[in-house]
Amino acid sequence: MEKVLTVSIAAYNVEKTLREAVDSLLTDASSREKLEIIIVNDGSRDQTGEIARKYAERYPGTVRVIDKENGGYGSTINASLGMAGGKYYRLLDGDDRYDPDALRNLLCFLENCEADLVMMPFREVRGRESKIVKNHPEIPEKTIGISESGLNTAELLYMHGMTVRTEKLRGLGESITEHCYYTDTEFDLDCLLCAETICRFAQPVYLYALGVEGQSMSIEGMRAHAVDMVRVARGVVDRYERYEEKLTGGWREITEGTVRHTVSMAFKLLTLLEDGKKAREKLLDFESFLGDKKLAVCRIGSRSTMVRIMSICRYRPLWFWRRAVERRLREG
Repeated sequence: MEKVLTVSIAAYNVEKTLREAVDSLLTDASSREKLEIIIVNDGSRDQTGEIARKYAERYPGTVRVIDKENGGYGSTINASLGMAGGKYYRLLDGDDRYDPDALRNLLCFLENCEADLVMMPFREVRGRESKIVKNHPEIPEKTIGISESGLNTAELLYMHGMTVRTEKLRGLGESITEHCYYTDTEFDLDCLLCAETICRFAQPVYLYALGVEGQSMSIEGMRAHAVDMVRVARGVVDRYERYEEKLTGGWREITEGTVRHTVSMAFKLLTLLEDGKKAREKLLDFESFLGDKKLAVCRIGSRSTMVRIMSICRYRPLWFWRRAVERRLREG
């Protein structure tokens, strides 16, 4: 029996939360029959691997484990996608979880679904409080072409609300950057690039935990991993350049929006670097990289207002822009 959905769990030193994540997928027998769960133990130094293997022993027809050297978030996607057997594929972080009832309904929905990409809302959870992120509610529940979908290009894409047809994503032939943060952006873009049709599932499945210690989207985390955002931005621009000719209509617009946002974020995060001289050198180097691309989406006019002004001023004075970026990021 073909599995309906493969869930790839990125697991690095998550011994405290992994059980809750996996248990949220295994609540009933009907779901287990339709699910393939691949836990990718990314070189953990705690009991993550041992916990994962116990689940594989208990649920041999559902849970599989990949033990590998640490390679970062992108490497867990590369590893699991290569062996995924489900009709559809989606992600789960080892410190997040799914809503079991919504997952059960999603599996039933996917059995008869023919869309390449399924978008859905998700829930942000901070302690006892939570809110639903609608995530492109303009998409209809019936399958339509992405170019005609009317996707809101002002709204970002989130991996938490994306389920993609496995063979489409695998057939794209792209790899996610390894040993690098923020690579979920590459995954989001790959899902867009490989899909020609899209539909919407109405329930939030993914429960995204916020306020987790060491999260890369804190100001401190963004400062520490600013260079990684530049690596991702370069990769996103190169991807767009390879596939630009086949993109049309709304498909092209939402893809360009993803590229523009990633490029602007790379510029902003570089201003956070403590070493001002190094920061400015990297900003100018990234500017040069974009200048060599003959793409409208790489031009200064395609960036956010703040980044355009920063560029015109040649990133001087850097301390001023650092404070401005920090304030903007804190405001969300």
